[in-house]
Amino acid sequence: MTTLYDAFGTDADLEANGAWVDWGDLGKFKIAAWMNKHHQDVLARLRKPYRSFELSGRDLPSDKAEAIGIQAMAEAVLIDWSGVKGKDGAELGYSIPAAIELLTDLKRFRNQVVAVATEAETYRRQALASAVGN
Repeated sequence: MTTLYDAFGTDADLEANGAWVDWGDLGKFKIAAWMNKHHQDVLARLRKPYRSFELSGRDLPSDKAEAIGIQAMAEAVLIDWSGVKGKDGAELGYSIPAAIELLTDLKRFRNQVVAVATEAETYRRQALASAVGN
């Protein structure tokens, strides 16, 4: 018998601190849950200078909203990696600027990070058994 806890229960530590996801030759990525507390805080900080848009009922220009979203992902969702290669084929060390560059340049990669970050299976306790680097 499956319960709601079986279907939706997750490990809070993995959600907050990230779970390692192995994408083979592409590298290993440490991804925290979408809208984790740190992600929410970063989004609030980055949106604060544009509060007047919200208060006046206007939307942020799409390019600015996208840049804020990418910055927040780099700071609080895609939080580490190993074995990742840049355009030149050389090992690319993790940094927030490097994460921003990849998330900006590679929209399909960004979409995949979001998909993993929103999938409960990524953060289930049993994910520890298959997690890499923990």
